[in-house]
Amino acid sequence: KIKSIIADFAKDIFLICLEYEKTDKNILSIGELRWRKKEPHYRDIDKKDTISIVYTSGTTGNPKGVELTFNNILHQIEAVSKAINFSEKDRFLSILPLNHMFEITGGFIIPLSKGARITYMSKGIKLSSISAVMRKTQPTIILAVPKFIKFLYHSILSRLSSSSRYTRKLFNMSLDISSKFSKLGINPGKMLFKKIHKEFGGELRCFISGGAPLDAEIIRNLNLMGITVLEGYGLTETSPIITVNTFKHNRIGSVGKPLSGTEIKIVPQNSEDKAGEILIKGPQVMKGYYKNPQATEKAFSNGWFHTGDIGYTDEDGYLYITGRLKNIIVTNGGKKIHPEEVEEVLSKSPYIQEICVLGKKVASGIKAGTEEVFAIVVPNLEKIKKDGLALKEDIQSFIREEIRKYCKRLAPYKKITNFLISKKELPKTSTQKIKRKEVEKIVSGNDKV
Repeated sequence: KIKSIIADFAKDIFLICLEYEKTDKNILSIGELRWRKKEPHYRDIDKKDTISIVYTSGTTGNPKGVELTFNNILHQIEAVSKAINFSEKDRFLSILPLNHMFEITGGFIIPLSKGARITYMSKGIKLSSISAVMRKTQPTIILAVPKFIKFLYHSILSRLSSSSRYTRKLFNMSLDISSKFSKLGINPGKMLFKKIHKEFGGELRCFISGGAPLDAEIIRNLNLMGITVLEGYGLTETSPIITVNTFKHNRIGSVGKPLSGTEIKIVPQNSEDKAGEILIKGPQVMKGYYKNPQATEKAFSNGWFHTGDIGYTDEDGYLYITGRLKNIIVTNGGKKIHPEEVEEVLSKSPYIQEICVLGKKVASGIKAGTEEVFAIVVPNLEKIKKDGLALKEDIQSFIREEIRKYCKRLAPYKKITNFLISKKELPKTSTQKIKRKEVEKIVSGNDKV
C-alpha cells in the first residue's frame, strides 16, 4: 500500500523496513543503514537534557517556551505512580488535548510506562456523547477538567429532577446512607448507585481533576455515589504535577499533598495572612524558559520557583489554592479580594452557567480611579426557560437577584457591585480556563450595564 502511494510523489522517498534482514529488494532494511565515518553511532542521553519545549498560553504576554528535561518526566512517572497505583490493568479515556502537560504526562506517558490502555475520542469531544464511549470502553481512569466533571454531575441531577417522586426520594435516601457509612470508612456508593456506574462503564476507579478548582460539594456528592474524584494541582513549569489527592488520603477541598521529593513554601504578603504565594522546589521543576534568561531569572529566587498562585497548607501538609496573585482585586479601602472565591460562591447558582469576576476601574464619582468588584455572567438560559422564570421578569433583573442572594454568603466588601450579561460563552483555553485578559477587553468596551 505504501509503495503504491509514494509512486505518485515527484521526489524520491526512501522506505526503511525495521527488520534487520532484507525482505524486499526495493526497500532498505535497518541492517543496511550505515553511519558516515567519524559520526557517532549513538550518544548517551543525560537526564538534564531537554526532552520537550512546551509553550505557555501567553495570557499575560508573549508565550514562553518551558524547557522540560528527561529528569522532570522521569520524576513524574515514579512519583505519580507511587501516589496513585496505576497498573497495566488500567484503561484510560483521553478527553483532554495532547498539547497540555496534564494530558501528556498523566494521560499518555505514565499510562504507557505501566502498559495501560488508552482510548482516544475519534471525532472530537462532545460532552453529550462521552457517556456512550464510556459504556463501550469501560475506562478505569479519566483525567478531566472541572467543567467536564461538573457537566456529568449536573446531567445526573437533571435526569433525577425529571424522574418520579419515588426515584428522587430513593436517591436522597441512598446519599444519606452512603454519608453515614462513609464516617465508618466504608463507601457503599457503587452498590447503591449501580445505574449511574453503568452509565460510566461500570469499571471507573476515579476521575483525576486538574487545571482549575472544582466545587468541593460536587466532589463530596460524587464520592458518596462511589465515583472517586482526586483533585490535584500543577503547572506546565512543573511537568506538571505538584500535589495530588490519593485513594488513601483524599481531603476534599484541598489539592492534596506534595509528590515525593517536592517541597512547598508559602510566602504571605503580610504577617496576618495564612495564605501567600506558593513556591516550589523539586525534581519536576523546569530547566528554564527557552532562550529567555530574563524570564527564567524572574521566576526563581534562591532555587525556589514562583508559581504565581496563592494558597496555604494545613497542619497535615495538604495544600489549598485560594487564588492567583495577578488576579487580586484591591478595593479603595485597601481590602484584597480573590475573584476565584467570589466565582466559586456564585457558580453554585443553577441559573449561572459561567461567571468571571474581576476588578474594574470606576470611571466617575467619589470612587473614581479605584477598583470595584465587577462580573461578567453567562446565564443558563435553558434552565431559566425550563423553570418558566423568563416569563415573570427580564433576565437582567433575575440574574441581579441571584447575585444578591448568593452574595449574602460573602463579606460586604467582596460583594459584586455591578455586572454584565453575556449570551455567548466566555473565551477559554484548551483546558477550559477562562481567559481573563480577553474578558477584561470585553468589559472595558461596556461602561454601563
